[in-house]
Amino acid sequence: MSLKSALVGGIVMLGVVSVSTAGARAAEPPANKTMEKNVVGNADRVEAHIKELHDKLKITSEEEAKWKDVADAMRKTAKEVHEKLADRTEKEKTAPLTAVDELKHYEALQQVPYDGAKRLVDPFEDLYQSMSAEQKKAADALFAQPHEAARAVGASGHRHMSKAD
Repeated sequence: MSLKSALVGGIVMLGVVSVSTAGARAAEPPANKTMEKNVVGNADRVEAHIKELHDKLKITSEEEAKWKDVADAMRKTAKEVHEKLADRTEKEKTAPLTAVDELKHYEALQQVPYDGAKRLVDPFEDLYQSMSAEQKKAADALFAQPHEAARAVGASGHRHMSKAD
């Protein structure tokens, strides 16, 4: 597996964590207090995910500066996802969204993981090069998980429909 595909898998993992409540928020604009709670909850989940990766990769004190760059890239991507969702919520408050509006929102939201992966490649590659063989093996296995899960349900990540469906 290439480093770039491993990073994309990592971004996918982060995206799942960051956007897990997006569906609920997209259906109905939340009250301000609920929105604030969601922001804090999402930030907490992102930080928990970053800590989990840090622990699973066994980042050493010598690698901390490089890890900080990786974590900052992940935080920026999560922030951008939140901003795109908040923009949609704000637009929804002023007028119903058209099908074209929804497609434009979807396009903008899909661009975030792509940009995030591009942003993450260099700092993660720098970190990866400094890792021990054991850490690299752990990283390879960890970042392969989303890719393997997607492969299990079909190359696009969607389950294949049977004739019974």
